[in-house]
Amino acid sequence: RSGNLGVLDYLKMKNIEADTSMRDSISKSSPDKPKKNKKKLGA
Repeated sequence: RSGNLGVLDYLKMKNIEADTSMRDSISKSSPDKPKKNKKKLGA
């Protein structure tokens, strides 16, 4: 290939960028929320 991005390559790259941004925002916001304590069953 000539090294140029095709339309589908560009869309795939933008989708990966958006997914990474979403995961970063989720991971930054989760420590603010209180975690539920899981109780052990049967012990």
